[in-house]
Amino acid sequence: MAEDVESLRAALESAKAEQQRALEAAAEEHETLVARSLADRGAKLQATAARGEAEVASLSREEAMLRREAAQLEESVRVKKAEAEAAAQRHRGLVREVEQLKAALAQAEAADGARLEALQQEVAEAAAEAAALAPDAAGDGTASLRSSALSEAERRAREAEELKWQEEVESIRDAAHWETAWERSGAAPDEIVGFLRQVQDILPYTPEVHEAYEIKLRQMRFATPLLQALTRREVMDYRIQRMRRQAEVLIERHEVDRSATVELEALRKKYQETLREQEAVTAELAREAEAFRAEFGTDFVYRGKPIQADDL
Repeated sequence: MAEDVESLRAALESAKAEQQRALEAAAEEHETLVARSLADRGAKLQATAARGEAEVASLSREEAMLRREAAQLEESVRVKKAEAEAAAQRHRGLVREVEQLKAALAQAEAADGARLEALQQEVAEAAAEAAALAPDAAGDGTASLRSSALSEAERRAREAEELKWQEEVESIRDAAHWETAWERSGAAPDEIVGFLRQVQDILPYTPEVHEAYEIKLRQMRFATPLLQALTRREVMDYRIQRMRRQAEVLIERHEVDRSATVELEALRKKYQETLREQEAVTAELAREAEAFRAEFGTDFVYRGKPIQADDL
């Protein structure tokens, strides 16, 4: 009986020890699983933090780019305002130049009248001198001498006027040659008006000079819509380039954050609208260039380059 009790006790002790070992093994396995889970979770958190840092860096770069573009746009607006103010000043100067040209034309007309009066006075004096040469001659001789003196004076006056007219025509041709050269080089309208004013200072009023003024003023009026269309197209080119850069940034963001899809779609629509607007402005520019060529028989020159409809 005592042996059975001891055997039972030994069996209980063995079972208890086996149970203790099983509990310790289970506890060790549990700790291993917990440590592995914590390690996996830490790795995921680190990966998430790295992605967050990458997104923050991308947003920082995008913000810096937007700030640079905003600064560039602000500078462009400032330059455009300065150009507009300069254009307004040039316009005011052109108006003053036109008024000066009108006054110069009036002075030239007055000078022509004075020269005509002087010529008539010279003819009268020549006739008086001819009459004084033979005061006691017969009536026929006096009349013949007076007629001869008048004819000689008129001939000299006509020859002088014809010579002067030929010189003026040559000067006009030279002026037209230089004016065409300046126009092909892309000279500003205020420079051309200044050139015409110099021509007026050198030459008296003639129909050729007056016609040159009228042609140049008509060219300026025809050039206004051309310059406006060219400026609008340059602004649209800048906007299109800017939207392309924005699209590149959004595509990079799209690989990380799918929420950029909406912004990409909005930018695509805006880009297409701008392209259509640019096509309309280009068509308008082509029509204005054709109208300028049809009116004056030559291409409009912008920054030293002729504007042709086929090249737009």
